[in-house]
Amino acid sequence: MLENYVVKIKNVSVDKYKILVNYLTNGNHKNHENTKILNYGPEKNIFIDKLLRKKLKNEYNYAKNAKGGKKLKRIAKSLTFNIPKAYKPTEYETKIIFSKLLQKLSEYFKIYEINLELNDLFANIHYQENTHINMILPMIDNQGKNIRKFNQKAFLTQLKVMFTESVDLVLNKDITSYQEKSEEEKKYIATKKILSDMQKEYEYFLEKNIEEKSRSYIENQIKIIQRNLKNAEESKKFEEKYIQTLLKNQKKVKSNLKNI
Repeated sequence: MLENYVVKIKNVSVDKYKILVNYLTNGNHKNHENTKILNYGPEKNIFIDKLLRKKLKNEYNYAKNAKGGKKLKRIAKSLTFNIPKAYKPTEYETKIIFSKLLQKLSEYFKIYEINLELNDLFANIHYQENTHINMILPMIDNQGKNIRKFNQKAFLTQLKVMFTESVDLVLNKDITSYQEKSEEEKKYIATKKILSDMQKEYEYFLEKNIEEKSRSYIENQIKIIQRNLKNAEESKKFEEKYIQTLLKNQKKVKSNLKNI
């Protein structure tokens, strides 16, 4: 069930970390419409500057090493924690989830003798319909050395456990009671809404002064919509060919009545 509390982890290359930070803090980006961005830790330019200094130390160590060593390619890890939509946490609850998660992360890093504090990472919350927590963890320590002490696959598993525990604790939930909707269920809900909206639009047209022929046609379309909605109640599935026909008919009706 852990896959339903979505956690994503990606490597951040040395030439992309500034772009990522700017994206995560850009409230005007098209992907951040109806999103309240809550920033934590150091201000973005301070974080970028700190990471740059670590990068320069790493490059100095590389140049100083007569044997060469491995040149830095990945400077950080990007983490995204998606709170299930159905839970609809408040802004305050989301902040507490973030706090609990950070505490657990810090405890996990101590196992590998790595000190992790809020000022060491970049973090923010995108509070929206699909609320999620973003973090950027530097993979270089203050001496410019690469952090290679933990396995990424094991780390991802631990992140899911930490996130699940934090969400369930704060929201008083139980992951075993959460079940993500299947693609078929999502399609049924979306189609049902389309038909319901279509019926409302037709009912609006009927309130207007339209010719009898159009009125009769619209009334017939409403009956077909209602029949499809009723037939799908038990199976939770619509006949695709009927839906496509209804959508085509709707376009014709709207075209004929465009001045209403």
